[in-house]
Amino acid sequence: MVAGKKVSDVERKERCARLAGDVAAKTVEILNAYFASTFVGTFADPASNASCLSCHGSSSQYNVMTHMECVSCHTIEADHGTKVQELDGFSSGYEIENAYPNPFNSSTNIKFSIPSNERVRLEIYDIKGQLVNSVIDSEIMNIGTYEVTWDGQNNAGAEMPNGIYIAKLNTGNFMKSIRLNLMK
Repeated sequence: MVAGKKVSDVERKERCARLAGDVAAKTVEILNAYFASTFVGTFADPASNASCLSCHGSSSQYNVMTHMECVSCHTIEADHGTKVQELDGFSSGYEIENAYPNPFNSSTNIKFSIPSNERVRLEIYDIKGQLVNSVIDSEIMNIGTYEVTWDGQNNAGAEMPNGIYIAKLNTGNFMKSIRLNLMK
């Protein structure tokens, strides 16, 4: 697209094919080195991630399975009191209920249920579809009914403006969204 080539242009197709071939060749090279035990990684986790690796490293409960920058989840500003409360250890199915209060002024409660132990994500998006807050960020949770409070702040701890937001609950087998209305 940047080169100004149409989808039907032969040159664009050739460029795409060369790029795909180069990526495949590099992948084979890295895998061969890995299996021959001669691979030397060049990526190093930033020093700021040292404290994060205790909960996001090799522990199976919170393993994010990738290298990441942990500033958004481990700064004092970002820890603004989002707590998940277990209400009941039983659930007959997946559910996310409408938030209450809704519309809300400073905070709203979101109640959800999961019928099995699994990884759960509960994220808040603005009306444009941009991620605002990872309320629950891929945590393994037990079967049950839970309630979480969102305080109308983003991941950095800044207050969000009035508007419509979407809370999306996502597990391995379920995804559903509800609408939130922040009015200050």
